[in-house]
Amino acid sequence: MLLLVAAAHAAPPAVNAVADALGEVQLSHELKPVSAGSQPRALVRYHPVPGKARTYETASGGTMSMEITGPDGSAMPMPAQKMPTTVMSVTTKVGEPKPNGFVPVRTEVGGARVDGATPDVAAMMQPQLDLMKGVSFDVLVSDQGLPVQLDVTGGDPALAQGIQSMADQMVGRMPVFPDTPIGPGASWTLEMHMAMMGMDLIVTQTQTLKSVDAHQAVIDLVMTMRAGDGKIEAPGMPPGAEASLTKLVGTDTGKMTVDLDTVVALGSIDMDMDMGMKVSAPGQGAMGMGMKMEQHTEMR
Repeated sequence: MLLLVAAAHAAPPAVNAVADALGEVQLSHELKPVSAGSQPRALVRYHPVPGKARTYETASGGTMSMEITGPDGSAMPMPAQKMPTTVMSVTTKVGEPKPNGFVPVRTEVGGARVDGATPDVAAMMQPQLDLMKGVSFDVLVSDQGLPVQLDVTGGDPALAQGIQSMADQMVGRMPVFPDTPIGPGASWTLEMHMAMMGMDLIVTQTQTLKSVDAHQAVIDLVMTMRAGDGKIEAPGMPPGAEASLTKLVGTDTGKMTVDLDTVVALGSIDMDMDMGMKVSAPGQGAMGMGMKMEQHTEMR
């Protein structure tokens, strides 16, 4: 079982506000081999090379539709809207090994922009995106070639939700390999439990190895996400008000090329998500909200 914890480590509170907000988010993977694949087979592990670095972009956009249900049960659908594409420039660099042999790998946001938006929307979004500059995600890779910890540093408290989503996506893009030799065609499943805002989100991912050599692995992935009813500890809720998740179904499909020397995964992922929630307050009837989203993400 692999445990990754998003937590703050020895940084000033003002600088590490986002990491503080993520301090209670814990992720764990349980890996189950399905097939060892064809010969030749080998043990696939990360082997970060100190000093090696890669700079690349992540681009994400899509469409979203919503429907609000009033206390009387009347539905108010909203037309689907195209979401502008957010592009971030990031650099991943491998650090020097620690005394215990573990190797730190830092991914830092160098800047962000919005593509495909009207000038007014771009002008509104850009100041928020500028706050992402300098946010870092630090992965610690063990002496056995396994990622064992994820820390987040820097950032504005207002961005905690967005950075939390980035951290979750980073973990989802970071393949974890079986502890037995595998070859082309090998497949395995990962079940990830994520505790967040009082909800238990269950993610099941199937990964299939297409090819592998000493420096990189090419992987196809299919992922599903689900969650049962659960209260949501949403910030800014009035006293006595409660929010609960009534539905969460999501699927991801993608193809990744994983650099075993830097722990960088490039490729594309398509996501479909269907979510529902209800909000109730004393003296008022419950209101519902449904959201459907399609998102395309590229790491290039």
